[in-house]
Amino acid sequence: MTCFEGANPISFKLVPATITNMSLFDRLTEHGIVRTDGMIIKCMEDYIDGFQVSDKLRDLLLNPESGSASIYSPDEREELLFCIFEHLCLGGAVNQFEDDIAAYLQASKLMYKDLVSVHKNSSTSQVEVASAVYRVTDIPSEMAGHAPYIMPDGTTLNQLLSNNEAHEPAKRSRNRTAKADRWERSFKLGRNRPTSEAEQSELDFLYIVGRERRRRFLNDKMLRDMAGPMTASEMEGLFKPVPFGESSHVSPLQEVLQPENASILDMFRNIDYDKQTRFMQKWEDRIKHARARDSDAHQDKLASDAVGEVSPEQAAFTALKKWASTGRKCRQALKRANPTAVEEMELHYLQFIRQGQPDGELVLELDDSFHRLQAHGLAEFHGLLSHSEGNVGDPHKRITVVQWPPQAHPLPMETTNAVGSIHEITCADILMALEDRPAGGINPAVLKRYLAGHSTESDVASEDYVML
Repeated sequence: MTCFEGANPISFKLVPATITNMSLFDRLTEHGIVRTDGMIIKCMEDYIDGFQVSDKLRDLLLNPESGSASIYSPDEREELLFCIFEHLCLGGAVNQFEDDIAAYLQASKLMYKDLVSVHKNSSTSQVEVASAVYRVTDIPSEMAGHAPYIMPDGTTLNQLLSNNEAHEPAKRSRNRTAKADRWERSFKLGRNRPTSEAEQSELDFLYIVGRERRRRFLNDKMLRDMAGPMTASEMEGLFKPVPFGESSHVSPLQEVLQPENASILDMFRNIDYDKQTRFMQKWEDRIKHARARDSDAHQDKLASDAVGEVSPEQAAFTALKKWASTGRKCRQALKRANPTAVEEMELHYLQFIRQGQPDGELVLELDDSFHRLQAHGLAEFHGLLSHSEGNVGDPHKRITVVQWPPQAHPLPMETTNAVGSIHEITCADILMALEDRPAGGINPAVLKRYLAGHSTESDVASEDYVML
């Protein structure tokens, strides 16, 4: 079909536009192009006609040899709705593809509704498309420079819009209404002085802004007119509060920076390193003496507590406190070990504590690092120091040495014998209580109930050890 056969013949053809719903695209889900959740299924990447094909949807649209190309007939592919959908899916050189089919379907639906008009057939009571859509297939060579925006007379779209604007009458400002004119007259009458040129320009500007902004400006202007002009001191008074005005509080740094305190500031800028060294040495000695006093007081308190009666609640609380002070890795190793084996190892610690020799050492020859980690954990639990070192007799083995911490005051043997009936809860007792509760933690009340239901007179008590 051609038109304008005289000078500029143009060939075109009719594009069918008979579809009135989106059911045409339900086949994409039925034939495995799109998942049920709307996501487009991916495929091996390829290039067809300059387009990047990385999913089954573009493979359907571009590849005639695709296995899913036959789900739409040639007549269905010529439909205007399908053509719009195809253009949106393929796009151009800088198109950014979507992974969800819903975006393409929604955009196609909106464009299709804007391009065509529908009506209801009175005889069939069906909705039909009333618009006629044409596709331009060929244009003359002298009009090719104007493609694709060509008018019937050969002018470009820009030229057509420019000509229409030149012939249109001047439009009145949309905000300059009779109501605005009445408002301006009432505003001027309410003032007790004439409007200056600058104020008139402000009023003219208010016609092109929104109503809320205009109201805020006029309220502010009315308040300024009622207050009258302000002096410099009055303006300064508006900014007196902090942080704009002077602060009533002066910081120590501000005091040092004053000229009269220059000597104090100079002491900070010029430091005598010899004096600083002597001062730091005295400070460290003071800290050491303070720690020594605190350690002596702590040991005296432990000795006094050991002589007195200890309640089961206090014993459980003290045991769990020592368990919490043990390192995390050591606790994990102790919980993984057999409680009976830990109890046997703990006997050596209890015997070492019973001897009460501050300069003594407990040497343990253990098989591997896992048992040495348990030994370090028991030392932390009982407040002792431990370290591992190489064995002099066998360089391939390591031994664990347990010692009393510095400034420690172990209880003498006669004191421990005096309180032999008071048994402190050991680390093995806690491990057995934890083994009895695999699903939960432990607290003083739970530990007390567990020990009440189990005999605490273990092998330690039978060998006359005191659990300190």
